[in-house]
Amino acid sequence: MQIEHVCGAALALALTTCGPVKTDEPAGVGETTSMSEPLPVVIPRSEQLEIYSDVLGRAYEVQVKLPPSYGDAESADRVYPVLYLNDAPYNFQVAAGITHLPMNAETIEEFIIVGIGYETGADGMDSRTRDYTPSINPEFERVTGEAAAYLGFIADEVIPELEQRYRVDVNRRVLGGHSFGGLFGGYVLFHRPELFSGYILSSPSFWFHNGVAFEYEEAFAETHDDLEANVYMGIGALEHPAASGGTRNEMVQQMLDMEAALAARGYESLTLKAGIVPGANHETAFPAVLMSGILWHFATDRDVAYAY
Repeated sequence: MQIEHVCGAALALALTTCGPVKTDEPAGVGETTSMSEPLPVVIPRSEQLEIYSDVLGRAYEVQVKLPPSYGDAESADRVYPVLYLNDAPYNFQVAAGITHLPMNAETIEEFIIVGIGYETGADGMDSRTRDYTPSINPEFERVTGEAAAYLGFIADEVIPELEQRYRVDVNRRVLGGHSFGGLFGGYVLFHRPELFSGYILSSPSFWFHNGVAFEYEEAFAETHDDLEANVYMGIGALEHPAASGGTRNEMVQQMLDMEAALAARGYESLTLKAGIVPGANHETAFPAVLMSGILWHFATDRDVAYAY
């Protein structure tokens, strides 16, 4: 078993904005500027599907971005790993943006990005809360507890559809998610770990329903002596302050507790890493955690000391 733990900056992103060229010539009185009509911005090599789920009885939008070489004639027989993300309206755009340069520069492997959205026509928060939470919590403000059925949708409908449409490496699926999406990733890890070879759990909501995720971890350990998975967990250092008198933020401690629980099992086939993003809270941690997790899973040069 390989286990690593880091606390440090996970990512540095530099964005350069170029504005219009300024001159000393004054604008002429009454001059007008010729401007074309604005057009939609399109993510290159991306498309959107709608998949109707017989399992759930509802439809979901699924977004797909193909890697740079996918359409090349010399790559016609090549298969690609797949990164599956939930919360597609946010996570897909983040993943498509932060992987564009490192994938073109061959810093990371080429892989297909899949974003699974919410129930078509439904409120996004209602859809994700229902689908990503593993247990029914009657005290919660929204419907919860349909993660098992949603997992069936992904395993039996989304993945087969994508693997029929695209050239994918069926042995290299990575599941990523943030908040309730990270909680759902933990649920999959302890119920159908073989479905994905790797996991990126960002700011996982292990607090949900009195820490039911820890019960799933214990139940898995009682019936398994190994866990074959590559798990990256990350969280912002400023997430959800603990109650007065606490010395560490609540969600941070819960993630570290899950890391410690998994490490204590001694699973031979588990590789595990956890990172903390300084200065990040629940709303800002995801891009850094996702990039660190992507580097951990897909970096082309494993000898480079990235700040995972």
